[in-house]
Amino acid sequence: MGSWYGKAGNDVRDGSAYGDIMWGRGGDDILRGHGGADTLYGEAGNDRLEGGSGNDRLFGGDGDDILLGGDGDDRLSGGSGLNRLEGGNGNDTYVLPTLAYDPDVQTATRIVETAGGGIDTVEYNGGDEFFLADGLNVENITMRQAGWVRGDSLANEIRGSAAADLVEGGAGNDRLFGNAGADELYGGDGNDHLNGGAGSDLLFGGEGADTFWLFNAADSTGDAPDLVIDFDAAAGDRIGLGAFDGNAGLEGVQRLSFAGAGEVAAVGELRTFQDAQGTWLFGNTGGDTTPELVVLLAGSVTLSAGDFVYA
Repeated sequence: MGSWYGKAGNDVRDGSAYGDIMWGRGGDDILRGHGGADTLYGEAGNDRLEGGSGNDRLFGGDGDDILLGGDGDDRLSGGSGLNRLEGGNGNDTYVLPTLAYDPDVQTATRIVETAGGGIDTVEYNGGDEFFLADGLNVENITMRQAGWVRGDSLANEIRGSAAADLVEGGAGNDRLFGNAGADELYGGDGNDHLNGGAGSDLLFGGEGADTFWLFNAADSTGDAPDLVIDFDAAAGDRIGLGAFDGNAGLEGVQRLSFAGAGEVAAVGELRTFQDAQGTWLFGNTGGDTTPELVVLLAGSVTLSAGDFVYA
């Protein structure tokens, strides 16, 4: 393993088979890592970085860069400019930066990923919106800042940021996670799984048999309840309850059990109540009869024990 620093000109450098760290500095550089887990920094200029085999980390920097991961689980970050990122085989991660809008500077990142090349992830740092185009062959998105993200026709896994996000799954059987913040999650077509996380979230499953997950009581509380827009048990929709404890007073993990309509009367109960706002679902996990879990289902919804699934 070695380190190499370029000069202000246009450098061409080949690494070893053991994992190298190389900085291109200024100029239009070509850096090739070959074998091993390489870390390549193009920095200023229109650079070409080739990771080769191994789990590589490629950083384009300023300029219009081409980043080729090759084999392995690579991490590619183009930086500013008109960049081309191609992960190759392996489970690759593409990092898209937050860029302030400048009408005199054109910035874009083109991701090239072949089908069957691994389970790939885009880390989106917010700033506006990011849509996966069909045929891009990227499955997953992780949001680092608030934004609007839309999946493609694949089975996407999209994870929101700690702020308020707008997440759309598109076609495919998607898994959408809002994380913290007041999020809006739209499953679209397919049999989707939706979890808003903390905050008062809006969940819309769309077509298909969707599951609305609650992984703990803090996911939807009386102060910040989730709103499920289109729950339809007849279409196969379900409410998923994670492995959180339905009765903190007993040893082990106790499931919440559905006890029908009415007021919560005991620890570990799930109950429903209807009013002008819709159908409320209450779950009691504490030491009294005050529900910790509070969810609002739009409209008049009649639930049964079979409408719940458990992690």
